[in-house]
Amino acid sequence: DEQKAIIMIVGLDYSPKGESTTSLKWGGYNVPKLNATLNDSKEIAAAIDCLYKDRNIEHDMILMISEGNNPDYSSSLYPSGTNILNQINNLGLDEDDLFVFYFAGHGFLKDSVLNLITGENYEGTQCTSLSATDLMESINSLKCRSAILIDACYSGAFDPKNSSTPESFSSSLENIFEERIVVAGDNKLSVLASAKWNEQSWEGYNISFKDGTSEQHGQFSARLLAVLNWT
Repeated sequence: DEQKAIIMIVGLDYSPKGESTTSLKWGGYNVPKLNATLNDSKEIAAAIDCLYKDRNIEHDMILMISEGNNPDYSSSLYPSGTNILNQINNLGLDEDDLFVFYFAGHGFLKDSVLNLITGENYEGTQCTSLSATDLMESINSLKCRSAILIDACYSGAFDPKNSSTPESFSSSLENIFEERIVVAGDNKLSVLASAKWNEQSWEGYNISFKDGTSEQHGQFSARLLAVLNWT
């Protein structure tokens, strides 16, 4: 059988829910709204989809995006920590397949462990989270090769031994993207992180597209889009 790829795209803007103007919370911290993560998620999904179609690679796209102030909490694709793990644990991929996981959102450190801040609870006030430990456990349980792209603060803490930050791959990003995201090389798991374990990740980078439009993106995701020849 030919290689199959499943791409999971997770993106959140952390909009206050309903009529509220109060920031969401996680573990006592404010979780401010982000302005570029939804653009990042949608364009990365479209770019990878186009890449795989051009290469005739069979693939499925799982979009887990929380947008606006009235999300569907009951959907299995609502990006809560539990739903994300459930989706991964039910993929059913074979050894020759490839799983690509992309996350755009907040990352917080707690006891030196990276927590990806995921969709809020049903009350719409407290965010859930997904620890790097739990995410790694689920992905490592897959038979297939996996590539993980994290656009979040402190994302280098996800897997320090396996991660590449922008500084370490900037000179050969095209080759690394080809090896890790398209065919995944010989590594069962590869991680591309937008920042070191002690660094923040920044948005506010305006990029222009071939149709003449422009929009705001995170700096890391903007570079990935450029490598994909999407801008």
